[in-house]
Amino acid sequence: RADIWALAALLGAELSQTTTTFPMMWYGRKDCEVTNEICMNKDDEIVPCDYENGPHRDLPSAFLNTTGLLHYFSSEFKFGVSETVALMGAHSIGTLSRQNSGFNGPDGWVNNNQLLDNGYYDMLIGGSHRLGHNANSPFEILFHAPQWTQEFINNKKRRPIPDRIQWFHTKVGGDDNGNELNQDNRTDARIVMLNSDIALVRDLSNHTGVDGSINCTFRCKGCEFAPTTCPYAEMTFDLMAQYKFDSELWLNDFKEVYLKMLIHGYDTSAGCEVDFPCLAGDLETSRKML
Repeated sequence: RADIWALAALLGAELSQTTTTFPMMWYGRKDCEVTNEICMNKDDEIVPCDYENGPHRDLPSAFLNTTGLLHYFSSEFKFGVSETVALMGAHSIGTLSRQNSGFNGPDGWVNNNQLLDNGYYDMLIGGSHRLGHNANSPFEILFHAPQWTQEFINNKKRRPIPDRIQWFHTKVGGDDNGNELNQDNRTDARIVMLNSDIALVRDLSNHTGVDGSINCTFRCKGCEFAPTTCPYAEMTFDLMAQYKFDSELWLNDFKEVYLKMLIHGYDTSAGCEVDFPCLAGDLETSRKML
């Protein structure tokens, strides 16, 4: 069953774009009931492991700042900074369900949420392909990305789901994979980002309240900088700019880290060069992710 979930994830990535394949190179992942780990139900009570109740996993908070986000993926997966930045581009597809998480994003993170491309970075980094900008363009151009504004999501009628803070931007139509600003094609639909997304381009470390609210703005309106503008995220900003202007680079890096993530916790030292899928070994001391 765990291998089927991995296969579904790979197939989803492959069908969401047309330029690369996502092969199922490894099988042999353990199902929850055979991992001999402590399993929990939705109320955090210890129960027998089965297909509905797996080992407890702390998911990354949606309110992580840059350092917290990088630390999570480093400690859980041993990912470096560039791997984490590349993996976050998975948010170019999919949506946010209010009934599941409390975040309200039925239109997803980007303008075309069914296409696995670098549109995620396009919405967080400024500059225009049509105007000849690139990752080495002046910082002021790269900083001046589409505007993102905080909003409060009241989930009082959905308890125990908590209230949420998220960022929104008016959805934009147009060419260039639908990710370039086109003022004539604005719609009422909105796309969203969470703090952990914004943290890839803005340093929120000294600006986050206990409820996730941010006391600085993404950028100021009609100017480049203001005292209330959030500072840029020094550790990840340049990588974000590279991926905005090079979709092929991002997709190759994403594929590498995505495949690595899906086999995390298993021994692949024997290699699998031909005739895959190959049987992955069991690392007794490692946590199983599937």
